[in-house]
Amino acid sequence: MYRFIIPLKALSWNSAYRMSQKKMFLSRKGKKFKEDCQEFLKEQFTEERPLGNNLKVKILFQYKENRKKIDVDNGFKLLIDSMKGLIFEDDCQIYKLSGEKEIGMLRDEIHIFIEEIE
Repeated sequence: MYRFIIPLKALSWNSAYRMSQKKMFLSRKGKKFKEDCQEFLKEQFTEERPLGNNLKVKILFQYKENRKKIDVDNGFKLLIDSMKGLIFEDDCQIYKLSGEKEIGMLRDEIHIFIEEIE
């Protein structure tokens, strides 16, 4: 099993993407978050190339603020896009995806657990 810790607050889908003329694009905040995630992942991933097998991925979003109105599914898209081509070849390899949130923690962090499956 692979485990990664990203010491950032998860960026919501609404903050990460923008619409213009019926076209969706990554916002400035989204680009910065993706770049930062990739830097943290590169430091922690020791394999020579991305994983090629099917995967089970669990993501734990930890939030410092004690707000219950944080949607657990909002942080998946950009985070998974950040791992694509770096940790795994393509997100179609993910066969099981789960997420949890914890609020009122000491710091904002994202914990990622990836397991290769048959």
